[in-house]
Amino acid sequence: MAGGLNLGELVIQLGVDDSKLNRVLARNTKKLQTFGNSFTGLAGNMAMGLAGITAAAGLITGLTVKVASDMQELNNVVDQTFGENSKNINNWAKSTASDMNRARKSFLDFAGTAGATLKAQGFDNTEY
Repeated sequence: MAGGLNLGELVIQLGVDDSKLNRVLARNTKKLQTFGNSFTGLAGNMAMGLAGITAAAGLITGLTVKVASDMQELNNVVDQTFGENSKNINNWAKSTASDMNRARKSFLDFAGTAGATLKAQGFDNTEY
Protein backbone atom coordinates (compact mmCIF):
# COMPACT_ATOMS: atom_id res chain seq x y z
CA MET A 1 0.00 0.00 0.00
CA ALA A 2 1.79 3.12 -1.23
CA GLY A 3 2.12 5.89 1.34
CA GLY A 4 -0.23 4.20 3.80
CA LEU A 5 -0.07 1.80 6.69
CA ASN A 6 -1.40 -1.71 7.00
CA LEU A 7 -3.00 -2.90 10.22
CA GLY A 8 0.09 -4.82 11.40
CA GLU A 9 2.38 -1.81 11.02
CA LEU A 10 -0.20 0.39 12.72
CA VAL A 11 -0.37 -1.83 15.83
CA ILE A 12 3.43 -2.05 16.12
CA GLN A 13 4.01 1.65 15.51
CA LEU A 14 1.40 2.68 18.08
CA GLY A 15 3.44 0.94 20.77
CA VAL A 16 6.73 2.43 19.65
CA ASP A 17 6.38 5.54 17.47
CA ASP A 18 3.07 7.21 16.53
CA SER A 19 4.56 10.17 14.60
CA LYS A 20 3.93 8.52 11.20
CA LEU A 21 0.33 7.81 12.20
CA ASN A 22 -0.09 11.44 13.27
CA ARG A 23 1.27 12.63 9.90
CA VAL A 24 -1.10 10.33 8.01
CA LEU A 25 -4.05 11.46 10.13
CA ALA A 26 -3.12 15.12 9.71
CA ARG A 27 -2.74 14.70 5.93
CA ASN A 28 -6.10 12.92 5.67
CA THR A 29 -7.78 15.48 7.92
CA LYS A 30 -6.50 18.27 5.66
CA LYS A 31 -7.76 16.44 2.57
CA LEU A 32 -11.20 16.00 4.14
CA GLN A 33 -11.32 19.68 5.12
CA THR A 34 -10.38 20.72 1.56
CA PHE A 35 -13.03 18.37 0.19
CA GLY A 36 -15.63 19.80 2.58
CA ASN A 37 -14.65 23.38 1.72
CA SER A 38 -15.15 22.67 -1.97
CA PHE A 39 -18.71 21.54 -1.23
CA THR A 40 -19.32 24.64 0.86
CA GLY A 41 -18.19 26.83 -2.04
CA LEU A 42 -20.31 24.85 -4.46
CA ALA A 43 -23.37 25.21 -2.23
CA GLY A 44 -22.80 28.97 -2.04
CA ASN A 45 -22.51 29.22 -5.81
CA MET A 46 -25.65 27.15 -6.25
CA ALA A 47 -27.53 29.38 -3.81
CA MET A 48 -26.42 32.50 -5.70
CA GLY A 49 -27.45 30.91 -8.99
CA LEU A 50 -30.83 29.97 -7.58
CA ALA A 51 -31.31 33.51 -6.27
CA GLY A 52 -30.52 34.85 -9.75
CA ILE A 53 -33.01 32.50 -11.37
CA THR A 54 -35.66 33.46 -8.83
CA ALA A 55 -35.05 37.16 -9.46
CA ALA A 56 -35.29 36.65 -13.22
CA ALA A 57 -38.53 34.69 -12.84
CA GLY A 58 -39.95 37.49 -10.69
CA LEU A 59 -38.96 40.08 -13.29
CA ILE A 60 -40.53 38.08 -16.12
CA THR A 61 -43.70 37.58 -14.09
CA GLY A 62 -43.87 41.30 -13.33
CA LEU A 63 -43.40 42.22 -16.99
CA THR A 64 -46.02 39.69 -18.07
CA VAL A 65 -48.55 41.11 -15.62
CA LYS A 66 -47.80 44.65 -16.85
CA VAL A 67 -48.22 43.69 -20.51
CA ALA A 68 -51.49 41.91 -19.73
CA SER A 69 -52.71 44.92 -17.75
CA ASP A 70 -51.75 47.31 -20.57
CA MET A 71 -53.60 45.17 -23.12
CA GLN A 72 -56.70 45.06 -20.90
CA GLU A 73 -56.62 48.83 -20.56
CA LEU A 74 -56.17 49.23 -24.31
CA ASN A 75 -59.11 46.90 -25.00
CA ASN A 76 -61.22 48.99 -22.62
CA VAL A 77 -60.28 52.17 -24.53
CA VAL A 78 -61.23 50.55 -27.84
CA ASP A 79 -64.50 49.22 -26.37
CA GLN A 80 -65.42 52.61 -24.89
CA THR A 81 -64.44 54.56 -27.99
CA PHE A 82 -65.95 52.34 -30.68
CA GLY A 83 -68.78 50.68 -28.79
CA GLU A 84 -70.44 48.03 -30.99
CA ASN A 85 -67.76 48.55 -33.65
CA SER A 86 -64.94 47.53 -31.29
CA LYS A 87 -65.03 43.96 -32.65
CA ASN A 88 -64.41 45.32 -36.17
CA ILE A 89 -61.52 47.46 -34.88
CA ASN A 90 -59.98 44.44 -33.13
CA ASN A 91 -60.29 42.35 -36.31
CA TRP A 92 -58.76 45.17 -38.36
CA ALA A 93 -55.84 45.54 -35.92
CA LYS A 94 -55.21 41.79 -35.89
CA SER A 95 -55.23 41.35 -39.68
CA THR A 96 -53.26 44.54 -40.41
CA ALA A 97 -50.64 43.68 -37.79
CA SER A 98 -50.29 40.20 -39.27
CA ASP A 99 -50.04 41.54 -42.84
CA MET A 100 -47.42 44.11 -41.88
CA ASN A 101 -45.57 41.84 -39.45
CA ARG A 102 -46.13 44.24 -36.57
CA ALA A 103 -47.62 44.02 -33.09
CA ARG A 104 -51.41 44.18 -32.83
CA LYS A 105 -50.97 46.48 -29.83
CA SER A 106 -49.51 49.20 -32.09
CA PHE A 107 -52.61 49.24 -34.29
CA LEU A 108 -54.95 49.17 -31.31
CA ASP A 109 -53.01 52.11 -29.81
CA PHE A 110 -53.42 54.03 -33.07
CA ALA A 111 -57.12 53.19 -33.39
CA GLY A 112 -57.81 54.05 -29.75
CA THR A 113 -56.01 57.39 -30.00
CA ALA A 114 -57.59 58.31 -33.35
CA GLY A 115 -61.06 57.25 -32.19
CA ALA A 116 -60.76 59.15 -28.91
CA THR A 117 -59.62 62.26 -30.81
CA LEU A 118 -62.55 62.03 -33.23
CA LYS A 119 -64.97 61.40 -30.36
CA ALA A 120 -63.63 64.49 -28.54
CA GLN A 121 -64.28 66.55 -31.68
CA GLY A 122 -67.93 65.58 -31.71
CA PHE A 123 -68.00 62.52 -33.98
CA ASP A 124 -69.94 59.55 -32.69
CA ASN A 125 -68.86 55.97 -33.27
CA THR A 126 -71.38 55.44 -36.06
CA GLU A 127 -69.45 57.88 -38.27
CA TYR A 128 -66.11 56.05 -38.20
